Amino acid sequence: MNDRLASQRLPPSRLADKRPITGLPAWRCAGLFIGLLISFVIGLSAVQMLAVQGLGTAIPLDPTRRLVTTGIYSYIRNPMQLSAALSWVVLGAFLDNIWIAAAAVMAWIFVEGIVRWHHRNDLQQRFPQSWADYRNAVPEWLPLWRPHCTATAIRPRSAADDPGNTQRDSTAFSARLYAFSP
Repeated sequence: MNDRLASQRLPPSRLADKRPITGLPAWRCAGLFIGLLISFVIGLSAVQMLAVQGLGTAIPLDPTRRLVTTGIYSYIRNPMQLSAALSWVVLGAFLDNIWIAAAAVMAWIFVEGIVRWHHRNDLQQRFPQSWADYRNAVPEWLPLWRPHCTATAIRPRSAADDPGNTQRDSTAFSARLYAFSP
């Protein structure tokens, strides 16, 4: 009887091997998840701060109306670029592919060579004094350990603040959000 049961055993599952569907060790998949989660939070926080505090987007056709220096921007000047480069490094490490990780270097070269020039000139024209102060205080790629704070965050407007303009502003903001959606 025991011989018959032994021959009917199921093959070992991936759970018994403690390997997820990818075939890689669980610690490596957890590292990928944590690394990409950190990168995602940095990038999403940056986009949210541009929309809420700056009343605009990172898209040049809809620039911010205010220089954003609070939130993630009080630690680093380029959180969205850092998020993209960090994602490439994490994916390259996870897939053991140096060329994917090298995409982070290519992204950095692109930002330093083209985006930086346009970005700095635009901000210098729109916010001459505050941009110079912010640029000198907050690093571009390596975050500060403590936030650089020169002003308090701007509270989003509510209907109680200005009933006449709030509706018009929220409609314009909604139009901006959906203008680029598919």
